Amino acid sequence: MLKEEQQRAAKGELGLIRIGFGNLPTAPQIEALLCKEIDVGLVRLPITAAEIAITPLSEEPLVCFLPKRHPLARYSKIAPQRLRSEPFILYERRQAPGFYDRILDICLRSGFSPLALQEAGEMQAILSMVASEMGVSILPKSAAELGIKDVAVRPLAGTHRSRGFTKGARGRPGPAIYGRANTSRHSGSEPH
Repeated sequence: MLKEEQQRAAKGELGLIRIGFGNLPTAPQIEALLCKEIDVGLVRLPITAAEIAITPLSEEPLVCFLPKRHPLARYSKIAPQRLRSEPFILYERRQAPGFYDRILDICLRSGFSPLALQEAGEMQAILSMVASEMGVSILPKSAAELGIKDVAVRPLAGTHRSRGFTKGARGRPGPAIYGRANTSRHSGSEPH
């Protein structure tokens, strides 16, 4: 689909389209969308920018990541309350404030505030810290696909979901942008 759009753009059928790919955390993407530096991005909800049109592309459970030899790893499912005395490693708030707040909300609703917060800007770094026995983390299930060894992944008890990758667009982008995002949603490939 993308190749067809590029060919149509080259012929002038779609107007001027420049397609570029980069890796930006949620907060910088929102800023770039609002500053009109980019037209579409893949962000993690929730976000608060009303000027951004949101189209959810995926939803997934939040799960607990523990060091492989952690005593809680023997459980098939982890109640968030069991994490009360564990040091937490979170995705940096400045990178995805809504996601960070969602994890804190799960803890607060479970009767505790996380201990000894460590933060990292990449999920790979968070999981490496978990594998090094620096703490535990709650992340989307897809983070397990990163293949970090010495990490146990356990579902959280209750219904805790993350609206994973969401297409954020400034205003109403043209059909080429919507067509590409809809194609990626149905192709079975998820962005990471």
